[in-house]
Amino acid sequence: MLRGLLIQEELLEKVLRKSLKNENGESVEINRNLIEKLVLKKLRKKRSVKKYRKYGVSRQDLQEIIELAHLTGLEVFGGLSDFEIIKNHPKWCNNCGKCCRESSPIFIHRDELNPLLLFNPDLKNEIVTNPAYPEHYKFKEDLPCKFHDIENKKCSIYDSRPQVCQSYPLILVEVENKPHYITHLQPDCNYVISLILEKSMILFDESLKKLNSKN
Repeated sequence: MLRGLLIQEELLEKVLRKSLKNENGESVEINRNLIEKLVLKKLRKKRSVKKYRKYGVSRQDLQEIIELAHLTGLEVFGGLSDFEIIKNHPKWCNNCGKCCRESSPIFIHRDELNPLLLFNPDLKNEIVTNPAYPEHYKFKEDLPCKFHDIENKKCSIYDSRPQVCQSYPLILVEVENKPHYITHLQPDCNYVISLILEKSMILFDESLKKLNSKN
């Protein structure tokens, strides 16, 4: 019910289908359910539905809001973008390095290549053409990424790392020929859980404003 006050279900379904296609090869449904449970547990402590039950608000509404938080940026509703939210909460990342060890391929846009090599000339032999996107590139070795210092939990090329690394846990998909960012389904990433929780709280509050205006 609440989610329907924020977005057309038809549009949401298109984004969801694109998300599932993009996550092909992973245990999407398992990860999605686990993330939902983790965020729901935290969200119920932050936003109780008890006082809104008279309006028909239920736990199911919270679950739907969480799904919307994963699939949609808040700028759709005039709020902060996911990038702006992340920028305001750098401590969400606990530097576990999982994204560095398990992400593949690490995409390098053609416009990034020269700046990357300018600051890191030694990378010339570490970058190859990306078979999936022949006009772009990727690191030759990325499982794990050889530029991740496991002992110090740092990236050795952090200041000039590719945009895909800077954007994580956000990943880019296209919906109706328009770029659209969604949150990567990684249930053991504190960054992912914290971002979806923060967005869920904002979306819950926004939906209640619309609900109250109708009553």
